[in-house]
Amino acid sequence: MIILHIASVRDNPFSGVCTAVPKHVYYQSKYAECALLNVRGIDMKADIRQLEYRKGITLKELPEPFCSPDLIVFHEVYYPAFLPIAKQARSAGIPYIIIPHGCLTSNAQRQRKLKKIAGNFLLFNRFIKGAAALQFLSRPEMMRTRFGDRSFIGTNGIERLDYEKAWTKKNESQIVYIGRLDIISKGVDILLEAVAKAKDVMIGNNCHLDIYGPDSSGMHDYIRNTVRERSLEEVVSLHRETMGADKEKVLKECDLFIQTSRSEGMPMGILEALNYGLPCIVTKGTTLGEVIRSSCAGWQAETDPDSVAEAIMKALSEKDKWSAMSKNARRLTEENYLWDKVVEKTVLEYKKYIGSSQ
Repeated sequence: MIILHIASVRDNPFSGVCTAVPKHVYYQSKYAECALLNVRGIDMKADIRQLEYRKGITLKELPEPFCSPDLIVFHEVYYPAFLPIAKQARSAGIPYIIIPHGCLTSNAQRQRKLKKIAGNFLLFNRFIKGAAALQFLSRPEMMRTRFGDRSFIGTNGIERLDYEKAWTKKNESQIVYIGRLDIISKGVDILLEAVAKAKDVMIGNNCHLDIYGPDSSGMHDYIRNTVRERSLEEVVSLHRETMGADKEKVLKECDLFIQTSRSEGMPMGILEALNYGLPCIVTKGTTLGEVIRSSCAGWQAETDPDSVAEAIMKALSEKDKWSAMSKNARRLTEENYLWDKVVEKTVLEYKKYIGSSQ
């Protein structure tokens, strides 16, 4: 089977899509012949086959065998460069699948609503409806999406980690957020407001929140100003982005991971935290809340500050459960989210759509 992945990605370790796309291609290459066409024209520095892109390129101009693939997989939706390629695929009878990565959920559609309505009507509805199927990264994402008649779940994954967290009794505790700093999707405003509401309990438990992420769109100034205005200096610290060995050290030394997203497909940061055995405090908007709650690997909150504050306070009152939750977190990733396992299932699903051109 020949699979052509098409995406608009860059080397950004704080973007779940940019992190996940090369992994999809790499692991699927064990079961099919795969390549990535990146419409940004950027080399992803990944051990995968990447095709050269130029504006206006046609499928026929791609090297064999990707000029006539069995299946095309588009990652995300709102890139005009995808549209002519999708049109060519429909004309040639080549089926394609779209992985929205969360951008078609009802919450995501409410963001920049008028622009989305116009864009869908003028450009993207045809692209979406022409897909053989939509591939959702989680069941909650699928349930919150109103597009598409045919769909299936093919999730992101995580690589096996030979590590078991050691828990020792200590007087203080550390909650960590690592990732892109964003209000609209990542809910950084929800996180800071929740901490303001849980501040006294956090101080009483010697608990501190450390936020790690790149300074983009003035987010560091926003966080610093909010921390100052809400008098959160005693419980919140802001750091630059952390990567590689430094990031590994942070994940090994902290106690809990938190993410308060409004909308996600399948957040790679939470999967990584679970893989390190960190109990997680997450909102329903992350799509992982219910599975984390039901697996006793953390706490689920509604996507609002009051509920997140309650989850933080509940987590701090249940320190005696953290060690067991850590083991549950590792078990959750190993049984459900290792790349080899999820990709094998996904490729089997892809085979159902070969020959199902629209």
